Amino acid sequence: MIANIIANYLINKGKISLDQYYEFFEELSKVRAKLGLIAVHEGLMTEYQADTVNMLQATMDMKFGDLAVEKGFLTHNQVQELLRKQADPYLSVAQVLENMGIMRLNDLDLLMKKYQVENEMSSSSIEALKSDEIDRIVPLFLPPEADEYVAFATLAFKTLMRCADNNIFPIKGFFAEKLDCQNGALQFVDGDPCLTAGMCGDGNALLGAACKFGQEEFESVNMDALDAIAELLNCICGLYASELSQKRITMELYPPQYDDTIEGVGEYKTLIFPMMLGDKLVNLLICIGEKLEFRYS
Repeated sequence: MIANIIANYLINKGKISLDQYYEFFEELSKVRAKLGLIAVHEGLMTEYQADTVNMLQATMDMKFGDLAVEKGFLTHNQVQELLRKQADPYLSVAQVLENMGIMRLNDLDLLMKKYQVENEMSSSSIEALKSDEIDRIVPLFLPPEADEYVAFATLAFKTLMRCADNNIFPIKGFFAEKLDCQNGALQFVDGDPCLTAGMCGDGNALLGAACKFGQEEFESVNMDALDAIAELLNCICGLYASELSQKRITMELYPPQYDDTIEGVGEYKTLIFPMMLGDKLVNLLICIGEKLEFRYS
């Protein structure tokens, strides 16, 4: 997810073009961070030393680590430790940006400091982002008073990444008593406490998720597409109920409702958790203790 957050931040700041955005994700699937980049990040080598070894590699049939050891820049033990860090998601992002000639690691670190300030995040929150662990990242985008919503929101986000859009990324959530939207699906889950979950959007915002999960090319967010969204929501709620059953908590799922002619959803305190699926804004709704209903004009 850190790749999605950084790429979208870059495009919103005008640092990359739309073509570079797509190229970034294409390259990301092929790249692992190079030892030189990791060594600089870890403070074991300077950029000058890493560049020196890279230039030597162009003329000598030797691995980066072996050359760095020969030059006295690294020890054998340090090389082994660097090899173990090659799968680091943040460093993989840095490697792709460097390969594309967009920025080097130091520039990316500075960019993340700007992101931290703009989003009022702590240093520990930024480290959580860099870890790419969803369980650590989702709570960062929820309001401080949303503790009892975290488990469902995290499960929903993981399911959406797996079943709807792997390039999903979160936006800061908030509480509201109603949400204006044009279409969506709701599902009531009875239990102690009860819960209503929803996925809502405007226009064709839900189209990508509907096509991916429904495995069908819908032309618009009509009732057929919303049926697929309702099944996706049912999948999320089913997983949630299954997890609670392990704690001997029984939840009963009611059939999902969906409509493409609504004005919005309300009228109880609801966590609105916005997220970008592709280039579309989709809202995940979680209301604990009440049954949400659609609003009509």
